[in-house]
Amino acid sequence: MKKKRRRDAFCFVAVLLSLSFFGCGSESDEGVHFRFAPGGISEIWKDGTELTAGTGGYYVIGSCDGVDDFETNVTSVGAEGYALESPLGVCPGAPFSIRLERVAENVVHARVRVGPLPVDYASLSVPLDLPDAIVSRYETEGPSLYFGGCDLFEKKRRSQGLFRNIPTPCEFGDGAVGLAETKRRVGWGTVRSDDVAITRTILNGRYRSLQFFRHTKLRVHNIEVSFGSVQRGRVVGFTEEIRVD
Repeated sequence: MKKKRRRDAFCFVAVLLSLSFFGCGSESDEGVHFRFAPGGISEIWKDGTELTAGTGGYYVIGSCDGVDDFETNVTSVGAEGYALESPLGVCPGAPFSIRLERVAENVVHARVRVGPLPVDYASLSVPLDLPDAIVSRYETEGPSLYFGGCDLFEKKRRSQGLFRNIPTPCEFGDGAVGLAETKRRVGWGTVRSDDVAITRTILNGRYRSLQFFRHTKLRVHNIEVSFGSVQRGRVVGFTEEIRVD
């Protein structure tokens, strides 16, 4: 744990060619703290509890073949320059930028831009990964969600529920993955427990859908803004507010 630091209420980071890590707050303090990294938001803390987990907290991830495999995906996690990175170099990384502005103790504005894409991407999205022990419920606007995964979906007239009730038809080794998806653009989505609520509100931009993932192997729950499949040469992006209560 680092010693308590005083920071201005405003912090800014731009993920560009030569900018390095810049963080706000300290995880040992009471209240809400965000830790910025070149590839997004690496950590979010509330009252001494870390709220982020999984691949990298808040970041960009894409795939040329649609397979959820970190070694073959492209991602902003660990990226130091303009382009998304792939650990094995299988899928070419697109140019990207993430600009983060802390506008209140518990609120960050994020502006994400990806492209032009060097090749077709089968999937492209901006996840926020959270421990399943921290958040147990999800909700969004609209009358219906699609539940399932791996091209097996069932439409249900509900817009909220428990993560543990999301079916997981996608088998991955000793774990499984499933999701609840809006399949259309909505204004906001929230994940919560009795002690914390994290809300993502889209301020502007174009994207395909909002998704809530349940990953049994990684023990991660996820709220994700998805662009879906994106063709070579296209540029996509949006601006959002991330609020922790």
